[in-house]
Amino acid sequence: MKLVHTVHRLNRNEPNQERIDLFFGATKWGGDATNAEPHKCDDISWFTPGNLPENTLPLVRHVIEAIARGDTFSEFTRDPS
Repeated sequence: MKLVHTVHRLNRNEPNQERIDLFFGATKWGGDATNAEPHKCDDISWFTPGNLPENTLPLVRHVIEAIARGDTFSEFTRDPS
């Protein structure tokens, strides 16, 4: 595994709270993708960065697009709701 992106963001649930999220890429893995949080996620599927579903969370879309551009750091300040 390799660190591929770091994002600094505001916590939408707690005013004046900031978060740092780390995103890792894997070059090799085994097994099947499993939805361990079906109450939070309705599907587990593979998509290309240019073909993300409409309901992709704004933070997730932001990070995937940043990684596709080769950016290793970004800030996310938009209201995700």
